[in-house]
Amino acid sequence: KETRFQCNLILGRAACRSKNRLDSQTVIEWLEQSRRADKDQAIAQLKKECALDSLDYAERLLRTKDFLRARRNVQPWVDVDHERAWRIIGIASCYLRDRESALVALMKLQDFPTSSNLVQMTCKRQQMEAQDRH
Repeated sequence: KETRFQCNLILGRAACRSKNRLDSQTVIEWLEQSRRADKDQAIAQLKKECALDSLDYAERLLRTKDFLRARRNVQPWVDVDHERAWRIIGIASCYLRDRESALVALMKLQDFPTSSNLVQMTCKRQQMEAQDRH
């Protein structure tokens, strides 16, 4: 049973880095059915690993100027890395000239001045006014 558990964790991690995330979801479902005491920790670790890979992917989309896809890909993961996710959403929103979404991102980043300033500077470069609401 231990070997199968470890093999499934490895499969799930590998699936996070593949383009087909269905395998990682299948592993998570298998883990949820497990009676192991550490299953919740394993599930959280796998979900976080998949999320961080998704955030990396969203940053690559920003660099290739695929702003809409970057913003879409990061939205499910805002709870995993709040600052990084909202920074990506804010920057993408500036390039998409979506002022409302940029302002929401700035509100979410109010405790992160460096990221907030980066979003504001990006909006300014895009000649879009985005003032922090606080």
